[in-house]
Amino acid sequence: MIELVGYAASGLIVVSLMMTSVVRLRLINLVGSSTFIVYGVLIESIPIVLTNGVIVVINVVFLYRAATSVEAYSLARLDPHGDVCAQFLAVHADDIAASFPGFSYAPDPGDLVCLISRDLHPASLFIARPDGTGASVLLDYATPRYRDLGPGRHLFRDRRDVFSEAGIELLVSHTSLPAHRSYLDKVGFTETVSDTFELAL
Repeated sequence: MIELVGYAASGLIVVSLMMTSVVRLRLINLVGSSTFIVYGVLIESIPIVLTNGVIVVINVVFLYRAATSVEAYSLARLDPHGDVCAQFLAVHADDIAASFPGFSYAPDPGDLVCLISRDLHPASLFIARPDGTGASVLLDYATPRYRDLGPGRHLFRDRRDVFSEAGIELLVSHTSLPAHRSYLDKVGFTETVSDTFELAL
């Protein structure tokens, strides 16, 4: 029974190291380290307790700073045919293909293309194709480091002026991917019919 606690703690540590999001890494690592403390107490190993106690403190301090820090987001509209858009798509082509199977972009002059940056680091790329007062979301991609909902919330909550300036009143996104469905729900989209999500602006 005691060994199972140790195995569980080890498993959590391994899983934490597989996370691309630093916050998720720290959260899972915190749970794993805390479990290791329990394991250390059960087998009466002071070194295990002390080492993981320090790791717990480090994780808590990091998570506190992450929760209280003010990160600067910025948004820039891009030319659909421009080099910046093309280079971003090229650099992240493999990850985009893994996250959005079948995605292929043929630029249109009327497309709304937005690059969201955090602390001046490119975090996500958003592409929508207007049709009247609505627009179909072609891509809403965040790089692995910034998949914490921040870029999406900045775009859909803080920078709705981008859509109003383009005459867009409704965004429509189609997906059957569980991870993206969860993301859309968290940033305010509502599933209207199967695999179709809408956000009124």
